[in-house]
Amino acid sequence: MAEQPIKPEPQDGAPVDPEAPAAEAADGASPVSAAEAPAQEAPAADVEAAPAADAAPAVEPEAAPATGAAPVAQPAVEPEPASEPAPAPAPEPAPTAQAAGAVPPPPPASTPVVPVAPASQPKPKPTFAQGCLSAAWDDIKSNPNWLKKVLFLALVMCVPILNFVVYGYVLNWVREVPFGGRTALPKEVVTGRNFEVGFYYFVISLVFGLAAGFVGVCVGWVPLIGWLASIAVSIFAAMLIALCSVRMAMSKQLGEGFKLGRVWEAMKANWSGLLFLTFVPSLVAGAIMFVLLLIVTSLLLVGALPVIMSASGVAEVSTAVLATLVPLGVLGFVVILAVVYVCVAFDVVALLLVDRAAGHYIGRYAPSWADEAKVAMGYPVD
Repeated sequence: MAEQPIKPEPQDGAPVDPEAPAAEAADGASPVSAAEAPAQEAPAADVEAAPAADAAPAVEPEAAPATGAAPVAQPAVEPEPASEPAPAPAPEPAPTAQAAGAVPPPPPASTPVVPVAPASQPKPKPTFAQGCLSAAWDDIKSNPNWLKKVLFLALVMCVPILNFVVYGYVLNWVREVPFGGRTALPKEVVTGRNFEVGFYYFVISLVFGLAAGFVGVCVGWVPLIGWLASIAVSIFAAMLIALCSVRMAMSKQLGEGFKLGRVWEAMKANWSGLLFLTFVPSLVAGAIMFVLLLIVTSLLLVGALPVIMSASGVAEVSTAVLATLVPLGVLGFVVILAVVYVCVAFDVVALLLVDRAAGHYIGRYAPSWADEAKVAMGYPVD
């Protein structure tokens, strides 16, 4: 069925005469046929409009008779079909597992390469320019009047109960080392603070001394090695006392001195060095005191032997003999007191060396004790 020609709608309210092209041709103008109009607009048409042009059949426009002129038959011009783009070939579907008839193996999973960790090696012990004992001896010698201070401390040490002040004085000077302090010996000796810390030291020494004595007596009955085991227990107790007393002095609290877990960890850090700094000064001081007492006792006996032999054959001791024995006895007593005083002075030097070296040991192998002491005293920790 042929489609009816579509009449153009009037623009600006003016009616459109379908015979206008024929009238223009009669007046001498070059008319544009209705069939040529689509041909001129075809190049401007989009490619997508070409299928629609193919689907619609060509419509031949009817020639309208012009006024006073013979109708001119316009040939029907069929528009050329626009060239259609070649369709892209559809991709072939990938074969599925059902079409192949077998399930293909899964692709190998990429496993991340894990580097092999090297075997853990023990941490090397830190090395220092000088040992704890050498550092302690340098600290003592750096004081210009250290010998006078030692002699005064030895004099105070000879007084019962008041000797607590000496222990407290030494520990209050030593406690600064784990905190990084290096000051000279304090001037004041007899103070309440020194007495308090010294009394805490006496308690710690008494507890560990009694325990070591009990254990030493028990193991001393073992044949052959009993006496060796007893000496080892005494040395171990001395190591404990050195560390526990410095830990107590750092916080000035007696309970801190009995935290054996923390003390045992510090001992394991370098037990050989701790053994050396604890045993050697005491051994040297003990050997010096023994030699001095032996020499003085021998001289007194040799000097008094002729007088004793001369008086032994006389029935009654004459006044001359008494006049000789009494001054000799007084002299011997004074000499013995002097020797004892010198021995106590050596003991004070050994105490200074051991405790100051223990302070250096704690500063090197247990530096966390400084923060623990601050927490125990209520100070903020950086």
